Amino acid sequence: MTILNFSILTLFIAIISCILAIGTLSKGDKEGRYLAVCLFLSAGVEISYLISILISNKFTMSLFSSIYFGLIDVMLAALVYYVMLIMEVAHCRMCRFGMTLIAIYTCFDIAVLMINPWKEIAIGYRYSEVSIQHWRYVPGTLYDMHLAFSYILIGIVFAMLIYKTIKTPSAYKSRYGGICAVLVVVVVINAIFLYTFNDQLPDISLFLYGIVSFVLYRNRYHYSKKRLFNQAYVGIIEEMSHPILLFDYEKNLVLNNGAAEYICEGLRKDDNGDVTLGDFIKECGFNEVTEFTENNVAFSWVDRRKGKEKSYRCDYHPFKDKKGHITGYLFIFTDNSTVIDVLTGFTNMNEFVRHVNGYTETSPIPVCVTACDINNLHGINMEMGEVAGDLFIKKLADLMREKFPEGTYFVRLNEANLLAVTLGVSDEIIDVAIADIRKTLLEEDNITIQTAKAVAKGG
Repeated sequence: MTILNFSILTLFIAIISCILAIGTLSKGDKEGRYLAVCLFLSAGVEISYLISILISNKFTMSLFSSIYFGLIDVMLAALVYYVMLIMEVAHCRMCRFGMTLIAIYTCFDIAVLMINPWKEIAIGYRYSEVSIQHWRYVPGTLYDMHLAFSYILIGIVFAMLIYKTIKTPSAYKSRYGGICAVLVVVVVINAIFLYTFNDQLPDISLFLYGIVSFVLYRNRYHYSKKRLFNQAYVGIIEEMSHPILLFDYEKNLVLNNGAAEYICEGLRKDDNGDVTLGDFIKECGFNEVTEFTENNVAFSWVDRRKGKEKSYRCDYHPFKDKKGHITGYLFIFTDNSTVIDVLTGFTNMNEFVRHVNGYTETSPIPVCVTACDINNLHGINMEMGEVAGDLFIKKLADLMREKFPEGTYFVRLNEANLLAVTLGVSDEIIDVAIADIRKTLLEEDNITIQTAKAVAKGG
């Protein structure tokens, strides 16, 4: 890299740093003010270093070198305090004490460095005719202490960011991990320059101080919230106990959480190895939705695919963009076993009691409660087996669901005692439904039922 290219690049990065610093100050937040300080100081470090390597006069070069070293101290101290602010620990007693010590040593180090152009107590300089820089460093003990102090400050920043990364949820770790990675690169390149001095190269690690500032600026104001939030959403979905499946606009399964693995087991895949929306709906036996359903639908589904019945409430939601085009299809399954009777699909007794106790709305008149029970269920179970008895109970439930008016609330009390609650429906309609159920069961299965009906017609 020629000195001209290095100068142009240094000026460019310094100008960008100042522009970002001014933009940061306009934000008006406290943390942003310290970030602006870091940005201005990084520009100052780059400009003072550039001047120091361009000037051949020893005193002027030494003066700007001292300014350059001192600005590094202040920049790193400001960076430490900025990281404390974003970690919300700046006001704890230990951190305030630590910043006090840093401030004291920074003042001492700057004082030593500013004396150095008149009396070389920290670092000496040896003229070189072959070096890209006119003067080579001859470090002394106080300069080595300056280096150690700088590395300690970088180490503090690095340690705090590592701690922040560890404590941050996994979806957001990259926000701080990137800064740590850049800091490591800066330290390594700077160390290579200092301890394996190359006469033909300026200290390019200074560019990286500017890049660190840019990363901090972007990290605070322009990091990709959408990407981070998407990662967070995926993590949240994975942690949920409800089975969740998401199909994309091409109707291929793109996301399912661990709870949905049971539902996904054994699903047929297409030639590309994808589970498609149509095959999923078909294999689960959904009647309430098809792959062309464009409205939200909630329905009950009993999974009988593996010999064990498990009841779910299924919420189907097609996502649409602003133009109404479908961009995805979401299924959320909620375990209904605590509120729904698996055999009949009716609400169980406990849920019915909870529902009645919490019901506060005025009901349409009349309110009719109809109880249906299979006669001699015990005898049927003894003679034909409990499986046959369960099938009769299920058939009675299916007939009640078919014959009673839409909107009827069904409850299984116990055994074959099934309840139907209708609102605003006349006695005649209920009587016709009961008669149809009796007739079907008697003709098809030689089963009889007994019924009881209570009607509230208001005062």
